[in-house]
Formats: sequence, C-alpha cells, structure tokens
Amino acid sequence: MDGCKTFGPSYRTIVDVIVVTTVRSCPCWHEEICEKDYPAWLYWIRSYRFSDEFDGTVPLPRRENPMRPTSTLPGRKSNPAWALVFGLCLGGEVGCQSGSGIVFPNQRPVFEQGTPTAPRLTTRTVPESSQTAGSVATSAKIAVTPFPDSKIQQATFQDTDLDLSQWISLALERNPEVAVARREVEIASAKIPQVGSLADPMVDVVAWPIYPNVQQQAGGRMIADVVVSQEVPWRGKRESRVAQASGEVTRLQNKLAATELKVANEVRQAYIECWLASQKLEIAQNDRLFLEGLLDLAQTRFEAGTSGQQEVLRIQAEIGLNHTEQSRLTADRKNSLAEFARVIQEPTDFSHDGLPLSFDLMETTLPSWEEVSTQALAANPELQARWAEVQRDQWRVKESQLNYYPDLTYSAGWGVMTARRAISPTADGIDNLTAGVSFNLPVRIASRDAALRESQIQVEKAMREWERQQAEIQRDVRQLHAQLESLAAQLHQYRETIVPSLEQALEVTTTAYEANQATLSELIELRRELLKLRATQKDLQAQWQKSRADLYWLMAEGN
Repeated sequence: MDGCKTFGPSYRTIVDVIVVTTVRSCPCWHEEICEKDYPAWLYWIRSYRFSDEFDGTVPLPRRENPMRPTSTLPGRKSNPAWALVFGLCLGGEVGCQSGSGIVFPNQRPVFEQGTPTAPRLTTRTVPESSQTAGSVATSAKIAVTPFPDSKIQQATFQDTDLDLSQWISLALERNPEVAVARREVEIASAKIPQVGSLADPMVDVVAWPIYPNVQQQAGGRMIADVVVSQEVPWRGKRESRVAQASGEVTRLQNKLAATELKVANEVRQAYIECWLASQKLEIAQNDRLFLEGLLDLAQTRFEAGTSGQQEVLRIQAEIGLNHTEQSRLTADRKNSLAEFARVIQEPTDFSHDGLPLSFDLMETTLPSWEEVSTQALAANPELQARWAEVQRDQWRVKESQLNYYPDLTYSAGWGVMTARRAISPTADGIDNLTAGVSFNLPVRIASRDAALRESQIQVEKAMREWERQQAEIQRDVRQLHAQLESLAAQLHQYRETIVPSLEQALEVTTTAYEANQATLSELIELRRELLKLRATQKDLQAQWQKSRADLYWLMAEGN
C-alpha cells in the first residue's frame, strides 16, 4: 500500500482496474463478499499474500501490522499461477495504452524552424492532394485519395463517340505505369503508422514455484516477479520519422501526377498523329477527284481533236501515282491508329473509321511567356517532387540531430511476496512495487557526426536537383513558347495568303486549260505544288498541336 501511495492516485487507479478485472474472472471470486465490502476486498487483493488453496472460512495467519485495518476476509495460500495471470494482464494494458496514436504537427521544412536554411519557393502552389499527403495526420495516418473505378473502364474502341478527354481517362485507367505509381503511393502511405508507433512493450515474468528453491527477502518469500517495460524515443524522433514518411508520400503523389500527365500527353500526341494521317489521306482523296475530272476533260478534248493522247496518258499516270500515295497514307493511318491503341492499352484489332478526329486547330491568344513560366514553376509535379525530396531530407537532418539524445525505457515491476515458509523473522508478505527508467548512452559521437553530415549533404544534393529541374523547365517553356509563336505566324501565312493564292492560281489555270490557253504541264505543276503546300500546312498544324500539348504537360494543365 505504501508503494501505491508513492506513485500517486493515477498509478493506483490503473493497478486497481487491472487487478479487479482479473480477479473477477478467477474461480476464487465471491460476489457476496466483494459486493458487500468492495474496498476491503480490493485492499485484500493488493496487500495480502497469494494462496494455493482457498477454503472460504479459515483466516490467513500473518504478521500483524498496526497500520493495516482489521479484516475478516478468509485466508489463502500462495499460488504462482495467479502472478503470471496478473503480469500478462498488466502487460496487455500497457501495450494497449502505448499503441495509441500520437499527435504530430503539420509537416514543415526544417529550415522554417530555424535549422539549415534554404530558399523558399515563392511561386509554388501545392495542389490540395499534395498538401493532404504532405501533412501528418493526428493519428499518424495519412489520408490517401482513393482511386475509384471509372465508367470509362468499360469503354472500348467500338465506342467511337468518345472525345479526347474521355480517351485520356480511359488510358489513365488502363495504363500499367499509372497503376504501379498508385500502388507505390499506397505502400508509402502504409509506412506512416509503422514509423509513428511505439515499439511493443516487454513483459518479464519470473516465478519461483518450487520450495525451497526460492528467493528469500526481509519482507518474506518471493513467489513471482512481473516487470513491464516500454521503450520511448526521445521527444521529436517519432515526429521526424513520420514527417519523412509523409514527405515520401508527397513525392510519390507528385510522381503519380507526373506519370498521369505524361500518359495524357502521349494520348494527345498519338491522337494528333491519327488526325494528321487522316487529313493527308483526305487531301489525296480530294486530289483523286480532281484528277478524275481532269481526265474526263482531257478525253473530251482528245475526242474533239484539240489535244493529243499523251495528255490522257499523263493524267492516267498521275492517277496511278495518286493511288500509290493513298496506299502509303492508308498504311500511315493504320500505324498511327495502332500506336493510339497501344497508348490506350487496347491490344485487339479494332475499326476506327468513326473516330471523331477533330479539335481546335488554333487558339485565339497565346499566354505570355511570364504567365506560362509562372504556371509551370508553380504546378509542375516533377518540380514539386524534387521539392518534396528537399523537405524529406531536411527532416532526416532533424532526426540525425535528435540522435545525439538517448532513448528512454520506462519499467514498472510487481513482486509477489508471502510470509508463509519465509525465513526472515520480520516477513510481512507485503508485495513489492518498483518503477525505473533506463536509457542508452550516446557516446558513439563519430558515427552520429557521420550520419549528420550524410543527411546534410543529401539535403544539399536535393536542393541542387531541384534547382536543375527548375532551370530545365524554364528552358523548355521558353523554347516551346517561342516555337508556338513561330508556328502560329507560319500558319497564319499559309491560311491567309499562301494556300488561298495557289488555290486561286490553280482554278485560273484550270479554266485556261479548258479554253486551250494553258498547257497540261502547267496545270499538273501547280497541282503538285498545291498538294505539297496543303500537306505542309497540315504538318504545321499538327506540330503546333504537339507543341501546345508539350507546353500543357509542363504547365500541368488538365485534360
């Protein structure tokens, strides 16, 4: 009892709850005794000896203690088995308490707390999902955005009424690289509660069941000794480990976003290739109609005797060349559709005749380079992943600094005593209660210094990688923006001047040929030049679309 008073009411309450809960399940529990005099029964449990037998009537002979109130409760003999039961219950209670979650602060880079400084990204705007992954939850768990099944998963290539955004959604649902990235995020998220929890408590139970091979003390004979210990890291170590795991989740989530953007860009590029092949094939088909009309005109002139047969034969040769060109363009279109099917993860053959290959060929305005660069630096997931590495490694520096402090191990013991067969004349059979703390001595300074230097160098490396990635993004954005401006100017000239002028020249030459005022060679030459210019215009349009898709990729734009 004096030992319980030493540790205060909270410790005593815990012991009361554990002991009474255990004893209620024991065969020696008597409702009529305990319900009538519950405090006395609890006092008896904590203060008296264990017994091998319980007859319910014979009082226990013991050494009188004037400080202890008189009790008429029945006597008992020692039984070491109950000490084992009490020890296991006490260890289970401590384990349940130590397994509860700890409250961690939101993740912040170490330099914001006054430890190694680093430049702050002023234009960086982290998406909501990244902020959720980067923060440490109250229960040392992280809320990872689920990946629900989408209706687009049931879409196939027979559903040719899907637009580009739906094709991108289909590719994201099917792409194995995206699936692997999502599983990596889930794996990293599962590590957060692992690194944030305490180690399992240890229970040490020692019993002396055989007399006289027992330990004797001044207070009586030892029956059993139960010690429960719990290792607790120095304050801040678990928080830094959780912050590192959370930073890794943030990095992988940004990698996942980068992978999804890359897949979306691949879909756009393949879609543009399909559009380009279809447009060139359409140009060749229209040219075939023009040549057939020109062949009818040449045959009419030949029958009228106003031209020779060589014009008819030359036009027939041009039709043959057109047929060859259509065969090549048809093969190119099939290849582009096969690549599109690969990106969409459709392994089977399909028919794409009804695929709506159309989109806005030009935008009215192009954002300025400053706006594009600011957006790319603020939202690019690759850059955000690099920054997450910096934050993660800064928390490693924090942990390395905390490793100079020891880890503590708290322990509490219960020694079960009895005066029966005790050799000490002063034996009173009062149980022993002990409490202690142990800790490691962090004397291996050299290894800790090396670990700190390693973590600091890792932070410096991550910062250089982040700066390199930032410079590359700025360079790519500048190049793509300049390329888009140049392509826009060229397309304007082709659309407004070059192609319309040559179309008008071909129309005038065709009218002159009908009037026998122009030769067939002049007409064929203009037609070939117009075909090249139309194909070049389509190439420029496709190149403009591809560059714009690459720019949107860097800017982390949506579908």
